[in-house]
Amino acid sequence: MSEQSMETQIKSYKDAKEYQRDVQKMSKQGWTILNTIDHQNERSLAGKLLVPGGMFTKGKSQIVVTYQRPLVEQAIMPKGLSFKEQVKWHMEHPKK
Repeated sequence: MSEQSMETQIKSYKDAKEYQRDVQKMSKQGWTILNTIDHQNERSLAGKLLVPGGMFTKGKSQIVVTYQRPLVEQAIMPKGLSFKEQVKWHMEHPKK
């Protein structure tokens, strides 16, 4: 039994609206969600001391998503082809 190689990508989003837009695009490209985390950034010491109420507020939240999909082997065009042959090669090997 052979294991298929996977590629992984981690993305962060500032809000749920940005996440929803991108997740549809990523799924069309074959990515599936492996993990989702709502991460709360900590305020810096300066932010806590210099911002009014900084001691009592939290930093900005972000959504961190790990995507995964099967690794797709890309065909490599041979060198030395004429322009016409290059066009033909691209027609026979569309990008995935």
